[in-house]
Amino acid sequence: AGKAKEVTTASDVWALGVMLFQMLTEKLPFTGGSAVEVMRRITQEEPEISSSGKLTTRKGDGAKDGKPTAGEGVTAASLGRVHPDLATLILRCLEKRPEKRLPSAGYLADELERFLNGEPIESRAVGTVERVWKLARRNKAVTLAVVGAVTCLVLGTAVSVYQAVKARAAQRLALMQKKESDEIAEIILETVHGMDEHLTGRNVNPDHLREELLRRVGEFQGDPRRKAVMLDELSTLLNKPSDLKLFEVVLAEVQPFLDADDPLLWSMRYRVTLKRMHLTEADSVEGQEFRDELRRIVAWQEGHLAGDDGQIYKTKYALAEELVQEVRSRASLQEAEGLLKGCIENYQKAGENFDSILCRIELMTAIFEQGRRQEALKLGRETCDFAMEKFGEKHSITGRAYGRLAKHCREAGQVEESIAHGRRAMEIYWQTVGPDYMRAKSSLKALSSTLLKQGDLEGNLELMRAEVKVCDQQLGPADAYTLVRVEALLETLRQMNLKDEARELGGLWLERVRLIDGPLPASAAGLLVQHAVTLMKLGEDADARRLLQQLPGLMGQMEGEIADFTRFVPLADALRECGRPQEAGVILRKIVAVCERQDEEEPRAAAKLLGKARERMAVTGSVRVTEQQPVKRK
Repeated sequence: AGKAKEVTTASDVWALGVMLFQMLTEKLPFTGGSAVEVMRRITQEEPEISSSGKLTTRKGDGAKDGKPTAGEGVTAASLGRVHPDLATLILRCLEKRPEKRLPSAGYLADELERFLNGEPIESRAVGTVERVWKLARRNKAVTLAVVGAVTCLVLGTAVSVYQAVKARAAQRLALMQKKESDEIAEIILETVHGMDEHLTGRNVNPDHLREELLRRVGEFQGDPRRKAVMLDELSTLLNKPSDLKLFEVVLAEVQPFLDADDPLLWSMRYRVTLKRMHLTEADSVEGQEFRDELRRIVAWQEGHLAGDDGQIYKTKYALAEELVQEVRSRASLQEAEGLLKGCIENYQKAGENFDSILCRIELMTAIFEQGRRQEALKLGRETCDFAMEKFGEKHSITGRAYGRLAKHCREAGQVEESIAHGRRAMEIYWQTVGPDYMRAKSSLKALSSTLLKQGDLEGNLELMRAEVKVCDQQLGPADAYTLVRVEALLETLRQMNLKDEARELGGLWLERVRLIDGPLPASAAGLLVQHAVTLMKLGEDADARRLLQQLPGLMGQMEGEIADFTRFVPLADALRECGRPQEAGVILRKIVAVCERQDEEEPRAAAKLLGKARERMAVTGSVRVTEQQPVKRK
């Protein structure tokens, strides 16, 4: 009571710090036996991360003791090994003096977006806090989901995009927004804590958390504008084709409340257009229409936003990337070159950053595809040098620059340089974002292909062994991606007639997975098949048959997206070649079921994989193709 005037941006930032701390530790940053004790700790002590990885408190000037309180006994492992940048943001939010906190909730949202994009945050670490929390490699997706939820909370708490910023000083509006933000906070916290698994659990499914969060936020009955803002900021999480419908619905709901020049309207139009464009063939009429819409959005932004507003250049980059990666005509490459050079010029004035390097990478490709290869390679080398100088080997953007340069060196016939840059990219990815990162996977595939084309089978084998070792160390032996890479290594060992090594590795890995999980997890189905094939190649059919008895149960439990099942087609082929058509049929029927179930979400991928599965089922006699209905095509 009597503190209404203190409901300020700094108060919101403090509250967000408390909520983020609680979401990641399931504890409050300050506890005590009484309200007085809690207040004393709030005013005199600060949360700290000790060198042991435990949350503790730090003495303030008036503290009487230094006993650990908040989060006592919470280890780094139970925290899900949160990235140190996230720890810095939490502690900056919880600074005692308001002027030392992050300047606003909107600034926190920007920092969180930078964190989600793999960019370095701009906030300085608090004091001498030891930043020992490790990157949550085994649960990166969960950390992403939690931070995305907090980003949503930030926007729901304190950001009014168009009119409410000026009205924030009004006490009544502040209290109303506080009430609505409390509702949103409750939605998010209930979502997080209502999941079957704890955030730190090994088997957390971030997709379930994401879907539940969206369901609860969708039920929010507050200002339609605020709901739209939340979804706008959650767009980094909403990357599935089915999410487009949600954006279209919310845009339709909020549009009657917005005038033609409301920035929120144009931001939502940008989100919807970008998602539509990514789901459409680039050479279709619709694809052209969506690119034209992005051009209209750029024109509006240039006429209504400040000349150095970052959103202008994000939109230009999105359009240029589509022109370079998907359209690829000479006219589109020339247009993209102009857009990207304009972006780079702006970033040079404002101070070079992460986005500047992204633009340089795409500009390299735009120039290369126009036939100016040496100019492009020169730019690529300069971009790699600049990325090394700016971010070093401890940021994924440097790996991205080396990976793209490796691609173009390979295409230009400079194979040795391509291999060197490809290895550099892999090393950077492995020590920054991990081996299961999308671009790390594509870089590995490209490097492996280059080595094989050069006839360097031993070099490729060593690369695969190194990746399995990194996966084991960073993700763990039972991680789904680790298992996929062990499967690939087993197949390569057999192809190189190293069957004894394959037998030893496959048997050892199955035992390691059992030791961790008891029974085999469903994700080990592919490993089981690969090991069984190895045994059959060595003439150990009885052991292989016993092993394959587990296959129906594992395939029945297995979940995932269509891409997760693509590798099972050659596994079914291998079983059939070894005289095991029944087990091959188990795999193929599972693939058919998954494709039919996910046809709505991934129609093209479903149709392609379903065709392969049914073709093989006809060969094995598992099913008559004439009895199957064709998959719907979009």
